[in-house]
Amino acid sequence: GLNAALKSAEEGFEVVLVEKEAELGGSMRSTFTMADRSDPQAYLKVLIEKVRSNDRITVLSGSCLKSTTGSVHSRCMTSRNSSQRAPRSSHR
Repeated sequence: GLNAALKSAEEGFEVVLVEKEAELGGSMRSTFTMADRSDPQAYLKVLIEKVRSNDRITVLSGSCLKSTTGSVHSRCMTSRNSSQRAPRSSHR
């Protein structure tokens, strides 16, 4: 999810990342060893910082997608744990 969000934002798309947990990271949060012996927690920290600092990515933590309207390139979403609607955007 985090890598996909970053890649999409780099391609010029506005991204809304809806995360049901309070913190980003998914199953990587409980990964402490990698085959190449790199530090997955350090990688995750950098990845989360990149996502949070990207102006094209809106993060809705502690939320679940309730509804969407619109087309593939112009969608409006409402999360379950928030009455806020994610901004309507179109791809560039």
